[in-house]
Amino acid sequence: MRKALRHVLLLAMLGLAVGLAAAGASAAPGGSHPGPGFGNTGHQHGAFQAPAADPAPAADPGPAVQDPGNPASGSHDTGHQPASPQAPAADTSAPTPHGGGPGSGLRDTSHQIASLQKRLDRLVSQGDTADTGTLSTLENCSYGASSQVFSAWGDSAEYSLAPGGDLASADGWTLRNVTVDPAHDPYSAAAGSLLFSGGDATAESPVACVNLANPTIRFFVSHSGPRAASSLDVNVVYEGLDGNRHTLTLARLTAGDSWQPSLTIPIGVNALSVASVNGWTPVEFGFTTQGLAPGESYSVDGIYVDPFRSR
Repeated sequence: MRKALRHVLLLAMLGLAVGLAAAGASAAPGGSHPGPGFGNTGHQHGAFQAPAADPAPAADPGPAVQDPGNPASGSHDTGHQPASPQAPAADTSAPTPHGGGPGSGLRDTSHQIASLQKRLDRLVSQGDTADTGTLSTLENCSYGASSQVFSAWGDSAEYSLAPGGDLASADGWTLRNVTVDPAHDPYSAAAGSLLFSGGDATAESPVACVNLANPTIRFFVSHSGPRAASSLDVNVVYEGLDGNRHTLTLARLTAGDSWQPSLTIPIGVNALSVASVNGWTPVEFGFTTQGLAPGESYSVDGIYVDPFRSR
């Protein structure tokens, strides 16, 4: 009886050894190959988004950014060129989404955002809410129907026009050395555009409401005239936890001579809404030109907010 039991145990141990050897062979020689993990969607609920200076946030990856002086160029050659989403065959003339040449792209707001996040966490942990200021009295919390306005550039998200984003008029806008031009891009629902033609040109949008469901903005932009070392800064004016107005620069862009979509730009401060009494935080979107040469101009229109709830 003991011999039989010993024989059974021996066979079982042998079977286990063979199984382990087979498993080891299947993993060799390259070792384990983990599958794809969760990608960064760019929509961090309950926390600020702190983008590094990255010309293409992962939330809405677009084609390689081109240098405006060389439309045929893609992103800098690193030896590994990622595949770029192509515009549909019906719209092969659609220009590449653009962040511009060297020095252009998203600004690194990580330090400012981290500071805001600490204060926000402290306020929420104490059960307090943010102070309200003048922006809250002007906020417009209505958005129109959403559409896939940037789908020709590989961005399938649905966007809604920001208040005043169609530039049908200058109502609600604060403009300095900027005019509303009837010319506009052929892709969006814009009825006009902002024309920046002065050396110190600034435009601030009507006040909009954003919350965690509104993480990014995107718009159309074009350039005209001599090519100087100019750029277009994209800012968000927001109401801080103290109720005062603050400004954060989100991106610095250049553009080509034809209408093209901007980068997808995280708003970042939309997470302040978790400390508000109504679930929204008021913001204005600002645009400022830097270093314009005589005869040079930028045009901006079709200013859209990405409503995350539509995904």
